Amino acid sequence: MNKKVEKMVVSCLCVFSCIVLLCMIALCFNKSTWKDEVFVFKLIQNPYSYFLLTNRDAAPPLHFIIMKFVVDICKVLVPSVNSIIVGKLVAVVPFIILVIFSFAKISKYFGWMSAAVFSFLITTMPKMFRISIEVRMYSWVLLFATLCFFYFYVMINENSRKGVFKCTIFGALAAYTHYYACFVIAFFCIIYLLYFITIGKKDIVKKVSVVIIGSSLLFSPWLIIAGKQVIETAENFWIPKVSIADLIDIFTYGFVADVYEREVRYAVAIVFYILLIIFITFVIKDNMNMISKITIFTGILLPFAISFLGIAISLFLWPVFQARYIIPSLGCFWFAFSIVLSKIKDKHRVLFIGIIPFLMYVGYLNVNKNVKEELVYKENMEHFQEFFNTLDGSDILFTNNYRIEYCLPMYINNEIFCWRSEEMEDWEILLKRYLENGNVYYLDAPPESEHESTIINLPEKVQEMGYLIKDMGEFRLEYVQTEIYKIDNYG
Repeated sequence: MNKKVEKMVVSCLCVFSCIVLLCMIALCFNKSTWKDEVFVFKLIQNPYSYFLLTNRDAAPPLHFIIMKFVVDICKVLVPSVNSIIVGKLVAVVPFIILVIFSFAKISKYFGWMSAAVFSFLITTMPKMFRISIEVRMYSWVLLFATLCFFYFYVMINENSRKGVFKCTIFGALAAYTHYYACFVIAFFCIIYLLYFITIGKKDIVKKVSVVIIGSSLLFSPWLIIAGKQVIETAENFWIPKVSIADLIDIFTYGFVADVYEREVRYAVAIVFYILLIIFITFVIKDNMNMISKITIFTGILLPFAISFLGIAISLFLWPVFQARYIIPSLGCFWFAFSIVLSKIKDKHRVLFIGIIPFLMYVGYLNVNKNVKEELVYKENMEHFQEFFNTLDGSDILFTNNYRIEYCLPMYINNEIFCWRSEEMEDWEILLKRYLENGNVYYLDAPPESEHESTIINLPEKVQEMGYLIKDMGEFRLEYVQTEIYKIDNYG
């Protein structure tokens, strides 16, 4: 490829990656959250000992410890700081690190084209932008697993002791962030181990074995807590049985464009699958060294290996797998993808010139949709905040919706929230008591479950009881649309 054209492509991809990072950072100032994020904020109110000794969530502790540490430090330095903004900024940090790492390290070992493509893919491909602004563990496990995978290549290629140490540390950090990262690390360790045993490279076998043993030893103190989590959650785990729709979701998760049009979504996934077939064929026929081939094949196969393992466990033991659990492997996948693409540019220029615009188009679709969506959430939150600002300590809120009740404390302090009641007598007693001291508001939302659908229609009932109902308008909190009614004393 012409050097000027190559330099232009590299520059465009690098600049686009940096622009996307700025978009991620800007969107962190949206204070809208959803139920799983609120769960994290509630959990980090516990002391550190809770995460290390009595963690009842079905997840390892590292992400919660990182989040708690940063939020606590920020609260000490700036007491008025908003925890939601801090939490979202913490979620973006791994992507900033990955882009910088790409420019500093991947460029050194694989060239600037690989670095530019990877930095672009890791920030713009399906699901990547979304997890960068969610207060959850996925951005951090993506970082640790990807760094472990990269340094595995360095360790083997350079026969490096430093590589052994880095692989061991990043492998353990990944495992302490998400349980499926254990399978990701184990998969590529076993692949490399089997290959080097086969060809008799004893020195490399020793290093890979040290990484496996070292990571396992570092993770072993957590196994007792992990066992308790399994016992406590196995029978009542919230994940449903695997369905045909789940299988489609799992095997298209990292490749379906983040758009609403179904045809576009799956057309993009089909193109990605075609590209994978082309890439695998290219790698098989190419005369690159075997370490590079194994690295590429392992990275590309990782999401599928984790998917098959998760599905098998879900079918034969109990349901424990969802599509998003392949996220720990996606950094390794896009890393391998970027290596192949950079090698194709010299031998199949027409194909390369066709793939780059496709990737940029998909990246644009993903970023554009997520940015627009976040701006809508921000607008909805600001609208809801206007209502919150009219409340004082004597006002009371009722709701029929679990999500609303769960998320409200993130936005209103020093308020009393009453959860749903099945008995009308209870509502009547509560209304009489609270109307004497302040205003009463009812947040009415569509039912999300059979249980919620059986809850009484409060506005209708209180009108029958002689109360006045004033419709305050329609609002949206989390992903739930709700109608707010103000209940006044007898007319």
